[in-house]
Amino acid sequence: MDTALDELLWYNVANDVILDQLSAQIRKTTTSGVWKVLIAYKNIIRCIENYSISMIYGLYYFGKGKLSQKSYNKYIQFDSLAADYLNATKSFSPEVTILWDRFIGQHWKGGFMNLAQRRAVIYRNDRAETGANDSDARIYYANMTTYIDELRKFQKQLRVMVDNQVMDEMIAAKLKKVVTATLLVIVMLISPVIIFLVRNVTTTIQAYSVMLNSKTSDLRREKRRSDRLLQQMLPAEVIKQLRAKKQVPAESFESVTIYFSDIVSFTAISASSSPMEIVIMLNSLYKMFDSKIENYDVYKVETIGDAYMVVSGLPLRNGNQHAAEICTMALDLLAGIRNFEIPHRPGAGLQIRVGVNTGCCVAGVVGTKMPRYCLFGDTINVASRMESSGEPMKIHITDSTKVLLDEIGGFVTEDRGVLDVKGKGTMSTYWLVDKIGGIPRSLEMTTPGFFKSIPATHTPEFLKEIFGKEDSEEDGMDAGSVQINVGKLLSLSTTRAPAEHHGISPSHGSSSFTTNTRLQRLEKTVNNQTNHHDSAFVSEMESSSEKSLPLELKKIRILCWILTGPSNHMKKAVHVRNTWGRRCDKLIFISTQNDSSLPAIAIPGAKEGRQGLWGKTHGAFKLIYEKYLDEADFFLKADDDTYVILENLKYMLQSYNSSEPYYFGCYFQVYWWKKTIRYHSGGAGYVLSKAAVKLMVEKGYSNKRCVPPQKGGAEDVNIGECLASVNTTFVDTRDKHGRYRFLSYPPRNHLIPGRTPGWWKSYIKYQQKKGIDCCSDLAISFHYITPSDMYVYEYMLYYLRPYGVHDFAGEDDTHNRTLRIEAKV
Repeated sequence: MDTALDELLWYNVANDVILDQLSAQIRKTTTSGVWKVLIAYKNIIRCIENYSISMIYGLYYFGKGKLSQKSYNKYIQFDSLAADYLNATKSFSPEVTILWDRFIGQHWKGGFMNLAQRRAVIYRNDRAETGANDSDARIYYANMTTYIDELRKFQKQLRVMVDNQVMDEMIAAKLKKVVTATLLVIVMLISPVIIFLVRNVTTTIQAYSVMLNSKTSDLRREKRRSDRLLQQMLPAEVIKQLRAKKQVPAESFESVTIYFSDIVSFTAISASSSPMEIVIMLNSLYKMFDSKIENYDVYKVETIGDAYMVVSGLPLRNGNQHAAEICTMALDLLAGIRNFEIPHRPGAGLQIRVGVNTGCCVAGVVGTKMPRYCLFGDTINVASRMESSGEPMKIHITDSTKVLLDEIGGFVTEDRGVLDVKGKGTMSTYWLVDKIGGIPRSLEMTTPGFFKSIPATHTPEFLKEIFGKEDSEEDGMDAGSVQINVGKLLSLSTTRAPAEHHGISPSHGSSSFTTNTRLQRLEKTVNNQTNHHDSAFVSEMESSSEKSLPLELKKIRILCWILTGPSNHMKKAVHVRNTWGRRCDKLIFISTQNDSSLPAIAIPGAKEGRQGLWGKTHGAFKLIYEKYLDEADFFLKADDDTYVILENLKYMLQSYNSSEPYYFGCYFQVYWWKKTIRYHSGGAGYVLSKAAVKLMVEKGYSNKRCVPPQKGGAEDVNIGECLASVNTTFVDTRDKHGRYRFLSYPPRNHLIPGRTPGWWKSYIKYQQKKGIDCCSDLAISFHYITPSDMYVYEYMLYYLRPYGVHDFAGEDDTHNRTLRIEAKV
C-alpha cells in the first residue's frame, strides 16, 4: 500500500509546479479585486488534491481494519492539509464564504455529518472498534466521492467568479482608457489657451519683478542716503541702539581727548564778505577737514560758526591712543590749512588756532526732535580755553595731553610755560610742534562752486567706478561732495612719501599739491620671456624709456602657476597671460582640461568647483616638484582674477634664500575647532621657495595634518596646514611701515574705508591701516580684478608717465605700445 502510493506521489509534484506557477502569476497582478478569488481558487485545488489522497488511506483503513504508523501519519498529513486549505479558502473573502454556504455548507450540516464521524474513527485507528468491513469502506468511499464532487463544483463556481471579476476589471480598464483619451483630447484642445494665459502671466510677473527690483534698488539707495545723513548726526554705535529701540543712556568716559579750533580774524573776514561767500568758504574748509579726519579714529562732534570740535576715545574706547589720534589729526589739519585758499579771495589764505585737552567727560544723546550726541564736562571747557588762549597756526595742548603723548612717544612738543587760564587758574601748557615720522599721506584738491548741482549723467566715470554707480547716480551729486571724492582719489593715487624720506616734516609743505622728491623707481623689464607661451601674445614694453631690472633681481627666477578652469580659459586666464603673466620667468595654468594655447595643464583626477581647488593645487605642486623644480627659485600661485606686480615681488624676495623653506603671502590667522590655523590668502596669491615646495611634497603630503586631495576643502587653508606640518617659515610680508603687500581685494576696497568685508578684517593677523596707508608703495598683488581692469592696470603701471616725474621726451616721444588687448574682454 505505502509503496504503491509513494510511486504515485510524482503526480503531486506536477500539480505543485502548476500551482506554484499560478501563485507567481497571482503575485504579479495589480488588480485589487481578483487576486483574493485567485488565491481561493488555488487553495481549493490543493484541498481537493489532498482529500483525494487521504480518501485512499481511509479506504485502506476500513478494508483492513487498521493503518500502519506510516500510513496513519500520511492520512493525518493529507487530511489536515486539505482541511487547512479549505478553511483558508472560506475565510479569504466574503464573496467566497457566501458561495461556500450556498453549494456545500447545507450539505455538510446534513448528508456529510456521517463523513465527519467516519473521519473521526480513522483518526482513532482502533482495530477493535471497527475491524475489516467492506460495507463501511463502500459507504466511506461513496461519501468522500460525493464530497469531492461538490468541492469540484465549488471550484467551477470560483472559476466563474474569477472570469466575471476579470471581465469587470477589463471593462473598467477600457472605460478608463476612454476617459483618459477624452481628457487628453480636451487638454490638447485647451493647451494653446493655457500656454497663452501662462505666457501673459509670466510676462506680467517678469515686469513686476523688474519693477520690484528697481524699487528695491531705489529703497536701498535711499536707505544708504538716510544712513549717511544719520551718521552725520550720531555715532554708528548710538544709531544701532536707537534702531534696536533701546534707550541710549548717558555714559561716562574716563579718558578722552578733545580738539577745538577756530578761524583767526573770522569776524573781520565776515564783515568784509557776503553771507554766501562766508558759507562757501566754511563749506570748503570743513569739507577739507572732514575728508582728513576720516583717516583717524575720531568722532566729529559739531561745527558752530567757525568753531570745529572733534573727540577721540568715545563712543568706542581706544585705550590711550586717543591723544595720538587727535594730535596727529591736528597736525594734518594744520598742514591742510596752509594750502587752503579763500574761494572769493584768490591768493588769500586762512589761519586757525587749535586747542587740545585730555580728561574725563560724559556723553549722551540729547533731544528727541533733532537728537544730538553731546559732550559734557570740564575737559571740554579746558580744551576751549586752550584754543582761545592759543596762537595762530599753533597747537596748544595741556599737561594731561602731553603726559599721554610722552607715554606713546613719537611727538615733538615745546614748553610754553605757565599760563593763567580763565576759570582754571595757572596751568602748564605746551605747543605740539611735530610728529616723528610725519603724518599719514593725504592730499586734497579744493575748487569753488559747492552749491552747483551736477547731474548724474555728468558724474565722472572714474568716480562711478571708485564709489559705485548707485552711490554716484543719486539724483545728481553735490559738487562739494564731488570735490571731496576727488580729494580722496588724489590721496589714493598721488604718492607723498613719509617725512623720514626727506628729513622734513610734511606739515611744512608749501604747495597745494605737495610732492616728494622722486622715490627710487623700480626698473621694469621684459626680457623677451617667450619660452613658456606663444610669442604672438607677448607684448614688448617701451624699449626707449624702460631700463632693465637690477642684475641681482634678474637672477631671481619665478615660476607663476595660475589656478583656473576650462570655462575661464578664454574668459579670464588669457588676460592674465596677456598682461602681468608675460613678466614671469615661466608661466603655466593649472586646470582640469589641457589647452596648449595658454598653456593649461590638466591635473589627473581633479574636479571643477570650489571642492576641486585643493585637488588641483595639490596636483600642481606635485607636478612642479617632478618637472619644474629646477627651473625657478620661487613659485607663485595666483588665481585667474589676481593681478601681480612681478618687479615688486622680486624686490621683496631678494632678501630671502630659496634654499630655505619660506612661505609668503597675505597672513591669515583664525581660531577654529579649538586650534589656531595659519595660512596665506589664496586669492591674493602666495609664494613658496624651492625648499618649501620640496619639503612639502616629500614630507608634508604624507603628514596626517595635510588633507588628502580627494577630500577637497579650502586650498589655501589646506596648504597652510601642509606647510606648517613641516615647519615652514611663515613670512610677514608687510613693508617696514606695516603696510600690506599682498591684498585680497582691488585697491579701491582697501583704500576707501568700509569697503573690505568684516570677515576679512577678522581673518588678517595684523590689522590693516586706514586710507592710503593701507597698502605698500611696493604692493605685489590684488585679487578680484576683472579682465578689463587688468589692461587698465597694465596701462597705469607700465605706460602712463606723468610729465616731469619720469624720464619723458614729450608728446613726440615714441615707444613700443604693443599691449595686446583681447577683443572679448
